[in-house]
Amino acid sequence: MSASYALDRGAADADERSDLHPFKRSSDLETAGVVPIAPKRMMARATEGVGVLLSVALMSACGGGATSDSDDGASMFAESQAPGGACAAFTQALCGYLMQCRRTPYCSAAHCLADNDCAGFSSLAAALRAGAVSYDETAGSACLARFAAAPCGFGTLPQSFDVFDVLSQCPGALTPRSRQGAACVSSGECVAGLVCDAPSSGCAGVCVPHAAAVVGASCGSYPDCESGGPSLWCDATTGACAAGVDAGAACGATSGGVIACATGLWCDALASGVAGACRAPGGAGAPCNDLGGCDPSFHCTGYAPSGADAGLGSCSAPAGADGGCELNSDCATGLVCVSGACGAPLDVGLRCRSDDFCRPGLTCATEKCLEAKCPGDDCGDPNAACVLSVCKRGACQLRGRAGAACTDGADCTSGACTDGACAAASACPP
Repeated sequence: MSASYALDRGAADADERSDLHPFKRSSDLETAGVVPIAPKRMMARATEGVGVLLSVALMSACGGGATSDSDDGASMFAESQAPGGACAAFTQALCGYLMQCRRTPYCSAAHCLADNDCAGFSSLAAALRAGAVSYDETAGSACLARFAAAPCGFGTLPQSFDVFDVLSQCPGALTPRSRQGAACVSSGECVAGLVCDAPSSGCAGVCVPHAAAVVGASCGSYPDCESGGPSLWCDATTGACAAGVDAGAACGATSGGVIACATGLWCDALASGVAGACRAPGGAGAPCNDLGGCDPSFHCTGYAPSGADAGLGSCSAPAGADGGCELNSDCATGLVCVSGACGAPLDVGLRCRSDDFCRPGLTCATEKCLEAKCPGDDCGDPNAACVLSVCKRGACQLRGRAGAACTDGADCTSGACTDGACAAASACPP
């Protein structure tokens, strides 16, 4: 299934910047999903069961005592889907997060549960047995229960995450023990100042030094300070990372370096390579460029970085039908941005790159809006597509987990089929 952004109703519009640059504006960071957006009809069906899933008592499933078992807590993270166990409870909470917060288009809670399992449990259990990390049952069980109860406000998680990543968000739940040079599979095993340098998530790596840049840290260019956040920049006159500057101060390309604005401000430079001044964002009519300038719910129109009409744009409220746009968020509720104009969601057979641009009940597959079908549904219609499932023998079927028979990657939850069997989600190099 395709997971990006809309094209026009006929041919692809390669110049549509909303398709090519989804992270142009900071206000889009929270809403631009890498996973597909669920067809509206199916999302309504699916979320009916999510509340039930999130009521699972992770406090009891994952312990709750102040001390670990004799195996350092490893037995709690056994890969067993037994009802009431930690793995089953975590998988239910994971589905709540995927369906509510990332809007992953599972057709139902049961569909999601069948497509996921004990993410990271085997790695965490191995780390506990090896003494690479210790686990506090009281803090850990409370952490997992909080994740289940309020997943969307839990914290920042990587695109592909597991129980290690969740527990690492809660101080005291996991205590890393591994020092520089020690083997690891997660940064949660490495002591402060170190990260796990591994080829991919869940694969064997080594704890190596890593420290986010701070004000005063030595630097030679802007990238040296980027790890400290967007408001940190490299001062060429001092050779050190500096804090973002206040409103009214010079920003952008200057003789002292590419100066960043303090958090909450934007630089009104007309284009990259020139200087501007830091400003606070504003509402309707306020100046703006592709980097910011508008309060939430407003968008920038008319910005031209070069040419005869070069100039800053103007902040505008969401547009109605036929109004100009670059992103779906530029349009009024119920409309989508297609070829630079707000209009009705796309119908069956029209070209797309994301479910969000198709009308309710459709999914974007093979760059066309098609009827969304769920596991068990008939899939013989050429205008239909299976959602997070595979069409076999005329019906949508669940994808296989690691070890299941397959003919290609589409048959597997991991997307990888090796020698006729589904590979694990993390295909680690030998």
